[in-house]
Amino acid sequence: MKTSWGINFLRDIGFNIFDRGIYGILELFYDLFTTISRMTILSNDTIAAFASRLYAIIAIFMLFKATFSLLSLFVDPDKLSDSKVGAGKIVQRIITSLVLITLVPTIFQMAYGIQRAVLSENIIGNIILGIDTKTPGKQSIEVIQKNAGKTMGVTIFKGFFKPFKGVTLTPEQQKLYDEASSIPNFSKFGTLVNAHTSGGEYVMDYSVFFSSIAGGFTAWIIMMFCFDIAIRSIKLSFLQLIAPIPILNYIDPKSGDTIFKKWVSTCVSTYADVFSRLAIIYFVIFIISEITAGPGIINVYDTTTNLPMKDVGLFAGAFIIMGLLSFAQEAPKLISDILGIKMGSGKFTMNPLKKISDSVPKPLKAAGAMTAAGATGAVMSAASKYNATKQLGGSTSEALRSAAGGAATGVFKGGAAGLKSGGKGNPFTMGQKVAAQAARSTYANAGTTTQSRMDAKFANAFGLDTNYAKMDKQTKVLDTYSKFKDDIQAATQEDKDVRAFKQMYDDSVAGGSFSEIETARTQYEEVRDQYINKVITDPIQMDSTQVGAVLKKSNAFYDENATLLEKLEYANPDGSTTKAGKYTSTTKDPTTGKDTTLGSNGKNSYSAKSATARTEKTKIENSAEYEQAKRTDTAVKPSK
Repeated sequence: MKTSWGINFLRDIGFNIFDRGIYGILELFYDLFTTISRMTILSNDTIAAFASRLYAIIAIFMLFKATFSLLSLFVDPDKLSDSKVGAGKIVQRIITSLVLITLVPTIFQMAYGIQRAVLSENIIGNIILGIDTKTPGKQSIEVIQKNAGKTMGVTIFKGFFKPFKGVTLTPEQQKLYDEASSIPNFSKFGTLVNAHTSGGEYVMDYSVFFSSIAGGFTAWIIMMFCFDIAIRSIKLSFLQLIAPIPILNYIDPKSGDTIFKKWVSTCVSTYADVFSRLAIIYFVIFIISEITAGPGIINVYDTTTNLPMKDVGLFAGAFIIMGLLSFAQEAPKLISDILGIKMGSGKFTMNPLKKISDSVPKPLKAAGAMTAAGATGAVMSAASKYNATKQLGGSTSEALRSAAGGAATGVFKGGAAGLKSGGKGNPFTMGQKVAAQAARSTYANAGTTTQSRMDAKFANAFGLDTNYAKMDKQTKVLDTYSKFKDDIQAATQEDKDVRAFKQMYDDSVAGGSFSEIETARTQYEEVRDQYINKVITDPIQMDSTQVGAVLKKSNAFYDENATLLEKLEYANPDGSTTKAGKYTSTTKDPTTGKDTTLGSNGKNSYSAKSATARTEKTKIENSAEYEQAKRTDTAVKPSK
């Protein structure tokens, strides 16, 4: 690969910033892992002092229990010679329990000694990785132990940092590479990162950033194991402290076996936990070293030919590495399922951040969540309000003012949400929700004014009608009043003459000429309006007909809403205007000069009143005031 300043820059960034930091952390976590593995939180003197106090209590209890068991045998003499619960078996169990209580401290000390030897000599790593510490010239056990974390990091890193196929390193370069690999000394790889041949070709095949992913994932797994091993140390000490209880319980043939066997099983699985974790880590490192040993990023084999696959892409390689490291989390459960051996806590799904979080007091959690959610809410709300204002056509200064207000609101609402959560939930998600609300609020406030929103909020707070509520009521009143016309016309079908002329009109519409349709329509409307006028002028028919019932209902509605409806006016044929009063009101007939309920063209005044009400409704709904009032109500409604 030809060198270039761009690739040089990426390789320098990848090694000096990402890899050095990540593999340094990996080494730190591994050293912490081995340190915790060698720990025991209680001394022999502490355990002995606690056991002596515990034995005094348990001895009295178990003496009573053993005596009760023996007495129960005399009640049932057939059980005296029973091989499982007889007197001989009880005596045997008593002797076994006393021996075990005496040996438990020694057994635990021997177990800790074996553990120290295995970890100190890195036996598991030596076996899996094939490291020879006995051959002359090889590293000593002390050096292996001291550099175990570095060796792990270098082994993983070398899979992504190796000489290009066909490129021969200079003696100095080869010496640097060998020293960095064997001492190990990670920083010495830095000299080779951008080293190149005389022809301008890189000498090292460096899979930049892939090495960081592999190292980071391994460091993460080891960090999780540190929490497991810390818990394991406490658990082992606890099991040692309570040893007298299951051991003395063993005396009871009925329930002792279950308690004692469970205690032994828990001790063994907890003790083996550290070794299983180390074995899994080194197995993963062994596989990584194998699949990255050849040319290319990843070297795998074709299942059909068993030959190496060529041109394994970057993404395929990344998935293989990630899958391999994820296998470390599934391995204990897999081994347990196959071999039936319980391995510690089973699947490695422990989240260390959650462990830390669980140990923090609730007030501190709430304070932390309040701070994080408040900060996130401030930043994201400012950004969302700025973008929303710009999208709505606002100037940069308007957008900045909106962003400042969003930050102030965001820190308050985000902090309140974090405090309310008590530390539960994701504070960043809370901040995001506040920011989303800020953006929605900006879009909703478009077309409104601060004063109008304040007025609407005041009205809502005291149960009053907002401007929009008042105008909406007006449009509904006008709409209802205008529809009485249709109800009156429909009610006229109760009269046979009206029905007959309506039928003639319908027939002409179905097949007549335009003039025939107009004639039929005029005749129908005259007959219909005459019937309405007759009902209006006849109190008896007002009380006995459907038309009369509708007219009474319309007039009652008018009375209820007189303040609004009294303002309605409609035009007369002579150019004058008439108040659109009740449907029973009369108007001057321009021809006779007499009061009549007939308006222009023989139409009853209810038609003019209905049209006027509908026009006024449309006028209100199309006004800028109505639109602003409607948007204001939408903006001030509490978000759900």
